[in-house]
Amino acid sequence: MKSKTVEHNSNRLVIVITYQDEQFLLGIFVMFGVAILTLTYLGIASKIPASFMQASDLSIVCYIAGFVVLIYGLFRLYSSFLISKFAFDKTVNRLEVESKYFANTNRQVFRLSEVTGIEEVFKPKTTPELFLWIKKGNEVRGEKILFAKASITSLHILWREVSEFLKDQPNLILSKEWLIEQNKDKFKIYRSYDMFRNPDKRTYTVDKKQAI
Repeated sequence: MKSKTVEHNSNRLVIVITYQDEQFLLGIFVMFGVAILTLTYLGIASKIPASFMQASDLSIVCYIAGFVVLIYGLFRLYSSFLISKFAFDKTVNRLEVESKYFANTNRQVFRLSEVTGIEEVFKPKTTPELFLWIKKGNEVRGEKILFAKASITSLHILWREVSEFLKDQPNLILSKEWLIEQNKDKFKIYRSYDMFRNPDKRTYTVDKKQAI
């Protein structure tokens, strides 16, 4: 993943995300899969593991391995052509999300005030992901939009840049469970569920206007 900050000032932040740096490695995966299938068809690939495992014919196993490597490489190679553009604009209260796959372009527009934050998600055996949260209906946390997939270090750099830009938003996510809601008179931290999704309603509020 490669990110480029096209514009960054107090009112506007534009970031472009590309995955073209991964195409060389994924191209090797595709060629390796093709090579396994070709050598298996010629009767060469199956003889090598058969000599170690004392098996008469492992061509089916080699065919399966070749198809798995080829399909994985093609799938990831196709995904690497994604170009995403995120334009945050405080002046017009707008967030534009644009995704391009080859000639196909998908564009979404949200109110910037509905962005509730940005969150890093790490799961075992998967690539770390960065998500934007958009308020939906009465749900403050709302729905999430994929921002980028990359290493933990790369995502954390993006997270810091976007979080700093969004720090004055009226609704922000403090963590996976806690939410922040604030204006000039009131500051509130609350949640409805704990980390195990068990009901746990807690609210802490500082009201400057009422001095409580």
